[in-house]
Amino acid sequence: MTGDTRKKEDQELIDKACKAYGIDKKYVLGAVVDRKVRLAVTAVIVTHGGKKVKFSAGDKVTKLTHTEVTGEEEAEAKKTFFRRVADGLQEFRHRS
Repeated sequence: MTGDTRKKEDQELIDKACKAYGIDKKYVLGAVVDRKVRLAVTAVIVTHGGKKVKFSAGDKVTKLTHTEVTGEEEAEAKKTFFRRVADGLQEFRHRS
């Protein structure tokens, strides 16, 4: 296996891992492919949020939260307001 072929395969595995975890490329702090065990090639990714994840082809994973990926707090939760209507109170969400 040539070096170019291996680099391409490594990049494809990293891309699959990012897609599986829901990580945008701009939030990847570092990524490497671990080939210590011949049968289990694993991509290791560190995000700007400080989350370190491992991925092997075919793994079932759960997507990361916005904070785990970006390191930024999620937007403030939408507040629920009530307004008086003729037959009582009506609930609605504030749009920002």
